[in-house]
Order: sequence, then structure tokens, then C-alpha cells
Amino acid sequence: MYDLKAVENAVKLRAEIEGQCKKLDKKKTSTQKDIENLNAGKKTIGTIFKNSNDVGGMTNSIESAERDIESNMHLLDLVTVYLGREIVPQIKKEKLQLYERIMQQFHVIEISNSHQVASFWSKALQNE
Repeated sequence: MYDLKAVENAVKLRAEIEGQCKKLDKKKTSTQKDIENLNAGKKTIGTIFKNSNDVGGMTNSIESAERDIESNMHLLDLVTVYLGREIVPQIKKEKLQLYERIMQQFHVIEISNSHQVASFWSKALQNE
């Protein structure tokens, strides 16, 4: 159960990283749109308190978001590959071995039960 919980947590972590990438991409897109609006001289809710001097800071924010997106995408790829190549096959192998042992023991018990039933009916047929 702990193995499965650990894999579940790892998959949740992967989903969180993917969510962070999407959030950063939205932030980058929003900032780019604000820069375009400022350069065009448009006033929007997002740019009402900003002026053309803030474009440099916003550009730095976009570059920072791009670096964060890139690093998060590398982390996402790393987690995905590690889960797919290392963890899932290992757990699958362990669980299949455990299942095989359980089924083997189940068959031994069933064979024993079948012998007992056959012995019972053999004795029942021998009685007059």
C-alpha cells in the first residue's frame, strides 16, 4: 500500500509541476499583452497604473517566466521519464511476483481441498 501511495504522490507532484508550467505561461502571455497595450498607448485595467517606463521591468518578468517555464518543463520531463522507466516497471514486477506467489499458494490449497473431497467421497462409497 505504501508503494502505491508513493507512486500516487509522485503522479500528483507531476501534475502540480505541469500546473505550474501552465500558470507561468499564462502570466507570461498576460505580461506580453500588457506590454503590447502600453506600446500601443491603450489603457486597460491591467495597464492603467503603468507607463512606458515599466516596459523594461515587464520584459525582465517575461524573461524570468520563460526561464522558469523551461526549468519546470525539464523537471516535468525528468519526473515523467523516471516514473515511466524506473518506478512503474519496478512496482509492476514486484506486484506481479507477489500475485504469482499468492496464486500459487491458492492453487496448492485448492488441490489439497480437492484431495480431501475425493477422499471423503471415496470413504462414503466404501461404507455400506
